[in-house]
Amino acid sequence: MNLSGFTIEVLLRVNLSFEEMIEIDNYAKIIKNLIIFLMVYESVHGIFDI
Repeated sequence: MNLSGFTIEVLLRVNLSFEEMIEIDNYAKIIKNLIIFLMVYESVHGIFDI
């Protein structure tokens, strides 16, 4: 096994997963805001019976 190639591959995978985590974090914030909006909307309009 080529050690330098292995190290580069690991670094690339860590970097990729880090960028994916940032994307997932952004999606989580959007979803959280949507849920908060729906809860406020529901409490104001009383459309949903939960």
